Amino acid sequence: MDHFNVNLLNAVGITKVRYANFDIRRASHFAAVFTGQGDHFHSLLTRRCDRFDHVCRVTGGGDPQQYIAFATYRFNEGPLLGLEVGGGVRYLGPSWGDAANTFKVPASVLVDATLNYDLKYLDATLQGFSMQVNATNLLDEQYVSGCNGYTSCYYGLPQTVYATLRYRW
Repeated sequence: MDHFNVNLLNAVGITKVRYANFDIRRASHFAAVFTGQGDHFHSLLTRRCDRFDHVCRVTGGGDPQQYIAFATYRFNEGPLLGLEVGGGVRYLGPSWGDAANTFKVPASVLVDATLNYDLKYLDATLQGFSMQVNATNLLDEQYVSGCNGYTSCYYGLPQTVYATLRYRW
């Protein structure tokens, strides 16, 4: 599956802002058991010009360039039948920390993982039930997700693990 999306916005008033999003995705199924996905997202905040003092600068607060690679493997035979394991890496590129471009928020690399098990392979009466455990920021990286200025920076989420029990009929 290929996905390509471009959004372009021009707003004119006291300031002029040009903003473009590029979102390119590629998912592949190499076999019935392996799935790989790559994603690239990039926001371009090209410039902001004030009509009165004619000062132009690249605006801050936009999403940084992001790359995501994720792969899963599903066991279709043997003692691990019904288990699916996956993992991936997210790269969050640097971004400007304020509208004046006086400092940058550094880039971050995060690792995620998932385990999914179809419970019908444990007991036939559990047909339709599955259990999933997801972990984001698996290495508990402390990172700044964004800033609105020197005094308004926000940390990204710490290591988070959650479980889901699902029933599909």
